[in-house]
Amino acid sequence: MKPANNPNTTPSDDPNQPVELSQPPESRAVSWLHQFTDWLSFAFFFGVCSLFFWLVFDLETRASIEFGWSPWVVTAITLFLIAFVGILEGSQIAIINLDDKDPMDFCSEKLHTRKIKALMAAKESIHHYLIGRQLLVVVSVIVFSLLTSFPHMRNHEFGAYIPPILDMIVFKLGLINALVLLWFGQLIPQLIAHRAPQRLLNFWVVRKVIQLCVFFSHLKIAKPSSVVANQVEIENIKPPAKTK
Repeated sequence: MKPANNPNTTPSDDPNQPVELSQPPESRAVSWLHQFTDWLSFAFFFGVCSLFFWLVFDLETRASIEFGWSPWVVTAITLFLIAFVGILEGSQIAIINLDDKDPMDFCSEKLHTRKIKALMAAKESIHHYLIGRQLLVVVSVIVFSLLTSFPHMRNHEFGAYIPPILDMIVFKLGLINALVLLWFGQLIPQLIAHRAPQRLLNFWVVRKVIQLCVFFSHLKIAKPSSVVANQVEIENIKPPAKTK
């Protein structure tokens, strides 16, 4: 017969109760600090994004001031460039993660993934893709930075409260739009590609962007870089010797 629990015993004295391990004060402090910095990171994220799009619709971008573009046009170009850079960044991580896979390993539902793997089967194709991808990333980032910078924030109604050095770094040089592009155009696509590389590559538009990268590489804009890089001797990586 199972003995009845004594109501006067504490949980630590009762052998039928699971023992709860309390965290040391140092661990609780570290956990609280992690939670605080997480909330601070999200607050910074939403604050920067809100400020960016508020300034876009307040006609403060270089594109609106110098070219007279409406905020809707600037927003559309901004979203397009973010998506384009996201495909360039995510496709690279996905292709690297699937480098050891055979195109026939993918099911028929992953048609575009299979075609991309077939296109990247040759080392020369990967070489052209990486060159063209980097070229398109650099051009897209420069265009994004120029169009969405805020050159005249000192003339804004609250511009008098902005220190000159902060105005130079954050608005004129484009730190604020660089953060937006970093979050949405680089980190998020790269992390998604790391988690689901087949799913990311299985889109028609991703395959076309990869083909566009290969096409731009064939224009030989980066040929001088290849000539310089070819002067470095190729390493023959040998496996470590087995010890007895």
